[in-house]
Amino acid sequence: MKKYSLWDVSLYLIISLLLIGQANAFAKAEQQSPELVTKEFYTWYMKEYFELSDVSPNDHQNKLKKYVSETLLKKIDEATSCNEPGEFDDCGSKEIQYDENYFIKSQDAYDYWINVNVSTISEAEKISKIKVILGKDGKYPANLLVILEKENEGWKIVSVSRF
Repeated sequence: MKKYSLWDVSLYLIISLLLIGQANAFAKAEQQSPELVTKEFYTWYMKEYFELSDVSPNDHQNKLKKYVSETLLKKIDEATSCNEPGEFDDCGSKEIQYDENYFIKSQDAYDYWINVNVSTISEAEKISKIKVILGKDGKYPANLLVILEKENEGWKIVSVSRF
């Protein structure tokens, strides 16, 4: 049986840790691409939209925080707290309509919108524009422009508009 020196074992351990670290960094970078973040968000969001499940408000909010910037969530919360159209001016955000679902830009959705198609329009170091088509092959697809910004913990949705 061959004996290994402390140096051999240490070198093997260091190389193993470096390789594992690089693999994890690569996997993490892959998982955090703006296109993938957008695809994951809309796949989850549309599935939840059509399921009448007993998802707790905390679970829903935590999932939103994973994908959406705190600033946008606050704007949406302020706008949706308005009950009357006349109160909208006091909500602090002109870009968010209180009478539509912000993320799909509609009051209602078609069941085929659960089919989510995403493609990158442009991507820079800190900002990315993604085209989202909900129900691409359906009669009335929803075409959206989703803008994401790079934050410390990854890409976050900062804006959604009709495309």
